Amino acid sequence: MKISVNDTINEIKINRSGGIILNERYNAVLVVINRENRSFLQAKYGKNQCKLLEKWGPLKGHRKKNETIQMCAMREIEEESGLKIQINNLTPNLRVSDAVYYLFRIPDTVELNPEDTKEICDIQWKTFDELLYLNKNRALRCFIEYWSSFPENLKPLLPIRYPNTYNLSKNYMYLDI
Repeated sequence: MKISVNDTINEIKINRSGGIILNERYNAVLVVINRENRSFLQAKYGKNQCKLLEKWGPLKGHRKKNETIQMCAMREIEEESGLKIQINNLTPNLRVSDAVYYLFRIPDTVELNPEDTKEICDIQWKTFDELLYLNKNRALRCFIEYWSSFPENLKPLLPIRYPNTYNLSKNYMYLDI
């Protein structure tokens, strides 16, 4: 499993992209549960067992034909959270297997308005302490391992983008970076 930060991205090998969005205090991350995963688990194990088995993960999705990694990440973040975030070549990222995750931090008071409720059944801010006790997908486990390797006093110094201005329009949060 390869984790790299701001590595040169080979577009051919990347099938999925998305975002890892931290809150301002760096103690929580925005995560989702995929509806397909929940439906499968409910059918196989029943409704009560499902909650114990479903996995939380960062916002991400598959690339469409002729879509760049950055375009895919912006689309997936918008569909799954309602946040419209601009990504450029300076946006820090992590690569986990065949996926690239762009790193951001925003206030956890921002209203979330998922557009794709057919695919996503839940989106929440979870603290790193809460995530210790929840099932996580591989990408989230890798990010937590990566993140925990930094001393607390150095985390604010990492090049994670924080927008200077917010523009609200049509229920979207535009993050100018």
